[in-house]
Amino acid sequence: MTRDELVTALQNVETSLRSAEVQTFFQTRPTPERDRLVSFRQKLAVLIGTLRNAELAKIAQKLNELSDALEAAIGDVEGRLDALNDAVAILNTLSDLLGLTARVAALAGA
Repeated sequence: MTRDELVTALQNVETSLRSAEVQTFFQTRPTPERDRLVSFRQKLAVLIGTLRNAELAKIAQKLNELSDALEAAIGDVEGRLDALNDAVAILNTLSDLLGLTARVAALAGA
């Protein structure tokens, strides 16, 4: 997975998280779950910006190392969003994706 592919995939996840369907689904959830979704969306936006501006040489090795895990995590989040039946599972898979993405983005400032 290249940096550009990762950024595009993350932007697609971000768009899905802001969709009317997801918004409607989370409106019925308890406040802590809604707050967690908002927080995760903000973190995702920051990570996308960091990766978009990162020098490829600084993140290439970590991106290559985590490529399979990132692709799997993105697929998991997309699958959970498509099913849209378990808020906690959506948030947990999104948390996993953010963790992996943050590991790549952390090297952008190194």
